[in-house]
Amino acid sequence: MFTGQKVNIQKVLGLIPDDLLARLGKDTKVDYCAKVLYGQRIFNLSAYKSF
Repeated sequence: MFTGQKVNIQKVLGLIPDDLLARLGKDTKVDYCAKVLYGQRIFNLSAYKSF
């Protein structure tokens, strides 16, 4: 989409409030059986993978 442009993933993730990710995780119950890989961590890892 934006070929040739560098994107800092830390800045992009900084735009998303932590409380929003926490609320989405609670609403969707994604962390129901999680002991280590919580929804927010999975989201961040997938964002790093896509950039």
